[in-house]
Amino acid sequence: MLAPGGWVFAMIPTLGVHRTDRDDEGWYEDTEVPGHEHRPMQWNLRRETWAAMFEDAGIRLVEGSLAAESGAHKAGVFFFGVKVSGSAGQAPEESPAEEAFRDLAHLASHLGHTLEPTIDAAAKHMAASLSGGGKILACGNGGSAADAQHFVAELVGRLRRERPSLPALSLSSDPSVVTAIGNDYGYDRVFARQVEGLGAAGDTLLAISTSGRSPNVIEALAAAREGGLSTVALLGGTGGPAAGAAETALVVDEVDTQRIQEAHTAILHALCESLERHLDLG
Repeated sequence: MLAPGGWVFAMIPTLGVHRTDRDDEGWYEDTEVPGHEHRPMQWNLRRETWAAMFEDAGIRLVEGSLAAESGAHKAGVFFFGVKVSGSAGQAPEESPAEEAFRDLAHLASHLGHTLEPTIDAAAKHMAASLSGGGKILACGNGGSAADAQHFVAELVGRLRRERPSLPALSLSSDPSVVTAIGNDYGYDRVFARQVEGLGAAGDTLLAISTSGRSPNVIEALAAAREGGLSTVALLGGTGGPAAGAAETALVVDEVDTQRIQEAHTAILHALCESLERHLDLG
């Protein structure tokens, strides 16, 4: 049994002596070899015959070459490399893009039903903070830092509605602050220290982590609780320790970090739109 994606080599007998050359499209054409009878249709007919046989067996002919030095001719045998594209009757292998969008669509359909009430609860926490004169703080590492900045940009700017700017800060955005705290206190404290300095009772902290295990995110949630802030965590996997450290945990039940991050983007947009509705803005 030939495995899809593997290579095999076939030796095809020829009826005469001739040389083949590659044309502009990558195929091989017969050319006359001086001193020998030229049979221009021989290779073309044989190629079609063998290609059809290969395709019937689930094999795709992708390249052919002479088993001799370039420009030489060889009687009796022609060699072809063929790549197995799958057994007959099998569906073609998915591309990375097809697989990514299929998995994301399945995950999004699931989350739309399971997370809607929690998204609404998180939006109410944030709306209460903003209505009371408070602000939103957001933090995360790596891709989650970008998500925190993205969410803050939607609040300070806008998502869909034309409305007043909303007060929000990303704790990942200032490299001088992050590196100073990391150097003096350790990286685990880079967000907690900012929560202590910038946060106030009545504010809301949005903490983002695809694993729920990031120590600096967990410490930020602890500092927010101590400071009287509401806490919302946007997480992945099982939620990790961060899920238990937040008042409201939005957990994407998925193990693939890429899919978690893509779902987080959709959740943040839904959260922002729900927040605007609760504030009755625009």
